[in-house]
Amino acid sequence: QFSQVLAKAVADYYGIKIQSFSGGTEVTEVNETVIETLENIGFDTESDGSLKNPIYKVSNGRESLALFSKVYDDQKNPKDSFAAVMTCSSADEACPFIPNAAIRVPLTYEDPKRSDGTTEASQVYRACADLIASEMKFIMQNVKS
Repeated sequence: QFSQVLAKAVADYYGIKIQSFSGGTEVTEVNETVIETLENIGFDTESDGSLKNPIYKVSNGRESLALFSKVYDDQKNPKDSFAAVMTCSSADEACPFIPNAAIRVPLTYEDPKRSDGTTEASQVYRACADLIASEMKFIMQNVKS
């Protein structure tokens, strides 16, 4: 979900028009530390109030997107001609094939959920978001040029 939001925000910054989606191997809900981290780095978030798997409107001031937990083949995700960027090491292993993806790119990170319930959770999530943002910046700079 970090990658969905950060890819869209960085692409918007560089004037690159993309749609950004996320999906995993199971439906859970957006981790509250992900939302806190996004807010701490400047995004506005608003929940639809659902108790189970809420949908968050996440905005960078110019564009917004819907962020919620879903599997990679959810009906809201594209069905063909898309790039599947595998960001979680467990997803990369669990999804060796994504149907109809034009390209499958492993850009894996250690899941920050490993820190849930610890005093380091906020720092681990922030470090993960910073790393993803940095790599998305590199990618979008190359796409732009």
